[in-house]
Amino acid sequence: MKEKKIVVIQLGKRGLTESVIDEIKRSLEYHGIVKLRMLKSFRAKYQMNRRELAKMIAEKTSGKIVEIRG
Repeated sequence: MKEKKIVVIQLGKRGLTESVIDEIKRSLEYHGIVKLRMLKSFRAKYQMNRRELAKMIAEKTSGKIVEIRG
C-alpha cells in the first residue's frame, strides 16, 4: 500500500544523474507523487527554464507533471 506522503527531492549542481533518475522512479512507484526542488545551480547547469526541465525529467522518469510553481 502506498503511503500518503510527498517526497521532496532536491536537484542541484550534480545534475540529473542516473542515480537521481532511479530515486525519482522509485519514489513515484512507492508514493505516487514526488516534489522536485530545482536549485539555481541545477537550472544554470542545463540553461533551461523550470517548465523545460520539468518536461525533460518527466520524459526520463515516465512521470507526469502535476504542477509547476515559481
